[in-house]
Amino acid sequence: MNRLPVIVRQHLAAFRTLLVFTVLCGLIYPFVMVGVSQVAFHKQANGSLASYNGRVVGSSLLCQEFTDAKGNPLPQYFQPRPSNAVDATSKTDYGCNPLFSAASNLGPTTRP
Repeated sequence: MNRLPVIVRQHLAAFRTLLVFTVLCGLIYPFVMVGVSQVAFHKQANGSLASYNGRVVGSSLLCQEFTDAKGNPLPQYFQPRPSNAVDATSKTDYGCNPLFSAASNLGPTTRP
């Protein structure tokens, strides 16, 4: 016969369950998912980095233009929201500088 009261045994069982699920969901599952992603999708899992002259300059997934040569949107692609990431000091920047991107819903057509 167990000498501990029922409420103590229930709390110990709950604590053991908490520990098991913490290890399972907080340690084992993330490590397995990171391992699978590194093996199966190495480039995507590391940010799809784009290099120029041996130097990482950004990601191939950021600032994709889904337009034809005339600037018309291509209907087969989902159109991204306008970007507020325009460097006013640069004449060649067209809104793809991630350093100017922030948590904002403002776009180039937003009026103050």
